[in-house]
Amino acid sequence: MKQILVNYPITKEKVLQDISRELLWYDPIKKKLIKFKGSNLIFKYKEDSFLVELGEEERLKIGITSTYRLLPEAENIEFFKIEEKIDKKKVEDFFKKYLNYNNSDIEINHKTKEGISFDVPEKEIDDFTYQLERNRLEFN
Repeated sequence: MKQILVNYPITKEKVLQDISRELLWYDPIKKKLIKFKGSNLIFKYKEDSFLVELGEEERLKIGITSTYRLLPEAENIEFFKIEEKIDKKKVEDFFKKYLNYNNSDIEINHKTKEGISFDVPEKEIDDFTYQLERNRLEFN
């Protein structure tokens, strides 16, 4: 019997990831620090409910004539990130299929984090390595 170590293939996968962090904005009218969760702040010109509730006399005292102003909103930005993943299932599925189609005496010797070591009888080495190459699996 000969030992053959089949390495787990590394696949690259696109993963959508958002950039989210804590954003701070100081409101000069309310005199408060407001926290937002997102990628960046965008400002939209709209009516402020605080200024409406404040009343016209109070607004004029602090020098504000309109109830509309620029108000912040948190915006999320997403990007694609490429991650490398170890595909253990591909080697295990290959071995199950190989045993189903061939009346084989191959056994798993041990599993490591790099791959699976197989005990292959001398008469099956050529066929087993051919099938590994055909399925694009690296082996030693």
